[in-house]
Amino acid sequence: MNRLRVAAFCAVVLLVPAAGIRAQDRSKAALVVAINNLNEVFNDVSAVAQWAGAADQIGFPLMMGRAAVSKVDQTKPLGGFVSLDQGEPKLLVFLPVEDLKGLFAQQKELIGSPKELGGGKYEFRANEQSIYVKEGKGWAYLSNDIGSLANTPDNPAETLAALTRQYDVAVQLNVQNIPAELRNVARTQIKSLLAIAPLGAGDAALQEQMRANVEKQLDTMFDDVDSVTVGLAIDAKAQNIAMEFGMTARDGSALAKQMAQGKDAKSEFSGLATDAAAISMHLITTLAADDIEQALGNFKALREQAMQEIDNGGRIPDQAARDTVKGALTSIMDAVEATIKGGKLDLGSSIVLEDDEFQMVIGGLLVDGTKLENGIKKLVELTKNAPGAPQIQLNAGTHKGVNFHVIDVPLDGVSNDVQDIFGESVEITLGIGANRMFLAVGDDGIGLIKASMQNAESGKGKSALPMVVQVAMTPIMKFAAAISEDPNMERVAKSLAQSDGKDHIRVTSRTIPRGSVGRLEVETGVLKAIGAAAAAGGGGGGGGGARNRAGGF
Repeated sequence: MNRLRVAAFCAVVLLVPAAGIRAQDRSKAALVVAINNLNEVFNDVSAVAQWAGAADQIGFPLMMGRAAVSKVDQTKPLGGFVSLDQGEPKLLVFLPVEDLKGLFAQQKELIGSPKELGGGKYEFRANEQSIYVKEGKGWAYLSNDIGSLANTPDNPAETLAALTRQYDVAVQLNVQNIPAELRNVARTQIKSLLAIAPLGAGDAALQEQMRANVEKQLDTMFDDVDSVTVGLAIDAKAQNIAMEFGMTARDGSALAKQMAQGKDAKSEFSGLATDAAAISMHLITTLAADDIEQALGNFKALREQAMQEIDNGGRIPDQAARDTVKGALTSIMDAVEATIKGGKLDLGSSIVLEDDEFQMVIGGLLVDGTKLENGIKKLVELTKNAPGAPQIQLNAGTHKGVNFHVIDVPLDGVSNDVQDIFGESVEITLGIGANRMFLAVGDDGIGLIKASMQNAESGKGKSALPMVVQVAMTPIMKFAAAISEDPNMERVAKSLAQSDGKDHIRVTSRTIPRGSVGRLEVETGVLKAIGAAAAAGGGGGGGGGARNRAGGF
């Protein structure tokens, strides 16, 4: 669903004309653009360059950039609104300027000389279009509609503050301020594309089911989404760069109620995502009734397709074997279907890399683990004597209601890189309980799952963010360097080792009133490592003038 939301509103931006605001009322703006004061923006860019070891390369362009806007007050934010008035796009731009005529003189070669209209107003002509400028106290107001200059705000900084307090640069699309007829044009065009675009593997019936589900979600996005905000923030104190994508729903809408379900979510598996892991992930969400219905519809189509493949395919010529496989898959799919009907997705995972050893564990909520386990055992019994079948040990142990089954998969014929990590075979361990399931890859999977169960207990019942994905680059690059002879790997690993723990990439999601915010965060050590990889001896330290932002909406 999140991918659909992103795709749908990227399409809106492309298909609906840029729209602007007739007056200062932000509540009517279809589009809001906000840029923090240029002093801070320049300082933030300088900080990023230092972190990446590119301070020398960026110095001259920054100096030229500051000179080019020297007549603009670099201590105030700038930005503007765009709206549609009777289908006509109108914009109002706020530019902090103390000496407007000085700015005109500085930019004369670029914009020419304005025509003075009186009352502190001016007109420029560009590409046979008029741009009107109004001089205010410490501000210049620009618009393509002279009527929009009749009643401008005295302090645009306050109007933009909701965005500039959080971001260096931000764009907010207020979907419901786009006229319904234009939204419907965009909706129709997207649906036309969906009608001819394949949505994945599967027969015609499955494709049609998936297409119907996507169109239903698309209608929800166009009708119920209130705003979409994209913002970039550079924080020198926290030493990170963050990009956020926020979405809010109309008050009282079904989408708003659905998004509110993620607030104060209690997890059973957040403890699996440990800080000691090279890669960790946690996801918890409550499915809305419509989502459950759509998921069950898709799953039903998949189930029918799988059964048809067993009956029609020639891979299993024996009818008794086909019946056994169908019975096993039915049992497994019943467990999956029961989990979907449960309406809650809760799982966590960690990948630990030490020297050249790889271990991964995943744990998640499960409904009716007995059916899943029975189905797996039937398949094992059917295939255990097949040529090349992996060695499988059922009922290898039990711990707190979780039964362990160990699979030893030979790696004959796979690449040397894979064998360098796992050896001649890889151990896969399944742990299945009545209402939970674990999967481990690597040596001593049973021990790994037991430790993970203990970690899960420590985090059980605690509030958790809907999604957290964390990647620590230092152990990843050390691991890569241990199994590779590439000197660049060694260089990057050494650079990351000096990052004082600021070596993470994080993707998170959090709930806000009537919505949610996704965040991609990159710490300074990652940028330094990029600089080290790009040039021998690269990697700079860095600060900058950025303020500390708490983030959020």
